[in-house]
Amino acid sequence: MTGRANDPERKRSDIEDIAEDVLGFNFRSLRTFWDLIVRPSEVFQAYATRDSGRYTPALRLWLGLTVVLALLSFFWAAMTS
Repeated sequence: MTGRANDPERKRSDIEDIAEDVLGFNFRSLRTFWDLIVRPSEVFQAYATRDSGRYTPALRLWLGLTVVLALLSFFWAAMTS
């Protein structure tokens, strides 16, 4: 009997949900960044049709990227000083 409990896609989703709950990290962000590099038209089409299930919301993505870049520049400046 092969149910949904043995489905590898379901297991990956469960692991992502647990990591998001424990660490506060959203794996959709990584998927969104990757798809923006590999197939940007698909991401923009999903945003245009308001399909928010697959990708991280644009504002959260922008804020997260801004924080990461600010931290990187802070550490870069501290290392070069």
